[in-house]
Amino acid sequence: MTSPVRFPVARLSGRELVRLCNEKLVCAARDLAEFTQNGINANFIVSLALKCETLEAMQQQTQGQHTVQPLEQELQEAVSRICDVGQQIWSDNPVKRRDYAVHAA
Repeated sequence: MTSPVRFPVARLSGRELVRLCNEKLVCAARDLAEFTQNGINANFIVSLALKCETLEAMQQQTQGQHTVQPLEQELQEAVSRICDVGQQIWSDNPVKRRDYAVHAA
């Protein structure tokens, strides 16, 4: 079964994707103990933050779409994973669960 989080994230690119990714990284870093127990550790979060910075830099240099697309896809998959895990962790807490929901911009 495909998670409902993946579809909105897959439609995001560029600045919208970086904004969402950074927002969810802050949430995941705050909840790191719970995420570590579910297979997402600090190295994953730091690596994802660096990839967000790389994508921003590539966009500022106006790289071709073919160059940016693989990185965007990687970020989409990673932020979907964070959202999926966050929603599972906080399935019994609607307030915290919302931190890992993807809302249309």
